[in-house]
Amino acid sequence: MSSRLSPLLLLLLVLSMPASRSAAAPADTAFAAGIAGFAYGENAGLEATAFDYIAGHHDDPAALRALASAAREAGSRAAKPDGRAVAAWIIGLTGDDSELDFLKQLLRSRENFPDAVSALVQLRTGAAVAALAAACNQETDTTRRLALVSALGQARSPEAAGPLAALARDTAQPRIAAAARAALAASQTSEACAALAALPAAEAASEQVVAARTLAILGQASDAAALAGRLASAATLPVETRVAAARVVCDYDLPGAGELLAALADAKEPALQALAYDYFARLTAALQKKLLAQLQAASATPAAYQRVVTVLPAISATDALPFLSSRNQPIREAAMRRVALEPDRASFDRVLSEYAKAGGDAADEWLAVLVAMPRQTDGWFAAALASAKKADEQIKLCELVKRRAAQSAAPALRPLLAASDAKVRAAAFGAIGAIGFDHAADALALLLSAPPSDRREAVNAVRASYRRSTDRNAFASAVVAALDQAASQPQIRDFLLTFAGESGTPAALFALWKIYDDGDAAGRLSVLRALAKWPDGTPLDRLAEIAADAAAPANLRALALRDYLDILARATGAPVAERLRHAGRALALAQSDQDRLAVLSAASAIPDPKARDIIDAIGKQPELNAEYDAARKAHAALLKNAQPKNAADDDAGAEE
Repeated sequence: MSSRLSPLLLLLLVLSMPASRSAAAPADTAFAAGIAGFAYGENAGLEATAFDYIAGHHDDPAALRALASAAREAGSRAAKPDGRAVAAWIIGLTGDDSELDFLKQLLRSRENFPDAVSALVQLRTGAAVAALAAACNQETDTTRRLALVSALGQARSPEAAGPLAALARDTAQPRIAAAARAALAASQTSEACAALAALPAAEAASEQVVAARTLAILGQASDAAALAGRLASAATLPVETRVAAARVVCDYDLPGAGELLAALADAKEPALQALAYDYFARLTAALQKKLLAQLQAASATPAAYQRVVTVLPAISATDALPFLSSRNQPIREAAMRRVALEPDRASFDRVLSEYAKAGGDAADEWLAVLVAMPRQTDGWFAAALASAKKADEQIKLCELVKRRAAQSAAPALRPLLAASDAKVRAAAFGAIGAIGFDHAADALALLLSAPPSDRREAVNAVRASYRRSTDRNAFASAVVAALDQAASQPQIRDFLLTFAGESGTPAALFALWKIYDDGDAAGRLSVLRALAKWPDGTPLDRLAEIAADAAAPANLRALALRDYLDILARATGAPVAERLRHAGRALALAQSDQDRLAVLSAASAIPDPKARDIIDAIGKQPELNAEYDAARKAHAALLKNAQPKNAADDDAGAEE
């Protein structure tokens, strides 16, 4: 089987050669003498050498012509078609009209006909095109003639337009005429387009559409508009051809595009009329209004749905409102999505009104639209809530604020938090619990004044306010300051203590230890419970002191130790030395197997060989053998992954 590459592929390979190859380019064309005995699959080195020469001399026309001349001379002596083929390829890349006689001879060869055709196409000179045209006129074999016609188109030369036009117009062979029209379309020259435009539309309409698009690309707008407009308005042509021609006019905004679109809007053929919807944004306001009215009155068909979907991105949310009442669910849902993405105030009010009236599944549909609206609409929700008078409306709006987490609606919620209607009040508390307040004072005041039934949402409001706070240390300080106000409300005080413990701020820790030092046994228990979720290792030393204090009540010592172990497990971001110190201290404080298991877990997560001492100490407890083995393996894997070299050295030392 031949290893021969196509001329086009060879050309691409040469063009893609990196500039660095020029250093290896042969100094002269002596290698071309090998073309005379060349055979594909046997002399691949010659092709590579030719690649290097062409790439290395791409900016030296004289050197390239010298190679073409050498290739022609060697190709003329070649005994095999392969040698003549590679000579033609080189000539196509490097030669000029002086090599035409050689290529014309190859055109008469059965074996080298394709090589000659490709080389002439690549030369792309007027004389080369004339040679192709002459060969086409003289050729009697239909297959070879079709190849020549196609080559004339591939040459993309103005000189090819005349011969191709003559073939398309005068030949008695339909296949040749069709191939000539296709070649004219492929030529992509002004001359070829003009030749196509002169042919009868009944025969060349498809190719004329291509020509019109080519003219538009070439910047010949008037010629393109004249040709495409003529095709689009030709009632005798197939509708798909007219549609394609109309698209050329509209795609390139050619002269007369507006008038054509207006005519298409009234076209009887659905495919033509559909174009008016495809280019809806380019229509006049009056025509847009007319088409929208037609769509709204149309029956619920798949075609109507497709047209609605096409125009929705081009119209305002207000213009989309009538489609919200469509009996066709897909159309209605498409309109809902349009309104949800870019609502204006009119569409917002309409959707809100529908939501207020609806129930069941319909209410859920409108709710989904409102929830999906962009964050910029939060102010509209706040205004609607502030102006709502009916309890049902207020409840639904509170639900919306909650679902959207519309923080700007907090001021509008404030009056409803004291509403006499329990359902309205509950809805308002639910909403404020989701969004919180801008200031800690407002959230804490609500918590301290909330009735027991609404206290849970008031607690949520404090947490939500903290999440949106820009100064969490100041917020925690406000929580600490509110502890005295909650002295007579144990549940609220316990929450504030817990919140202070979760905050992890210096002010909160200072206040908690002060309460511990000044308080009674119950107060101290509350502080230790609050510290259970402290986020870092700051309170560990004090907790260890309490756990080790023999004079402290047993329940305080046990709770302090539990806090110590819980915080130690979370304090993975602390320095390794600190974690080792605290883990060793925890081992000394451990009172039960459960405590020792907690220490084991914490120690096995410390990426330091010294943690093994703590792990091994726990391993002396027979009842914890299984857990000890698992912890030791986990720690070994941790060391291997974190510090492979150090871990290996430690293992070697342990074995010694």
